Amino acid sequence: TLRRLLPTHGPVRPMMTADEQAAYDALPERITVYRGCDTHNMRGASWSLDRDVARRFPFLMRYRAARPLLVTATVLKSRVLALKLDRSETEVITFHARQTRLEALGVEVTAS
Repeated sequence: TLRRLLPTHGPVRPMMTADEQAAYDALPERITVYRGCDTHNMRGASWSLDRDVARRFPFLMRYRAARPLLVTATVLKSRVLALKLDRSETEVITFHARQTRLEALGVEVTAS
């Protein structure tokens, strides 16, 4: 549904704060992004600029991936709809990331 409602090229400045817009403007023309996921949701809209942040996602209680994966991809800046800096996730919203690497993640143990 979001893919149909949102434009194909960015940025969509109303989706970003002034700080996020400035950070978006500073991005290079080709960006490496990461997505921690399961096999059924490798092509979502939410990616991270931070590999370590993305690696944690399949192990969060709200996701609990059966087969945790880390997808590395590249995307043209013009295909990034927004950059979100809240929640310390450096989230990139795009439907046009092109996978360059896929790696299986092992079981991650977190301190309680």
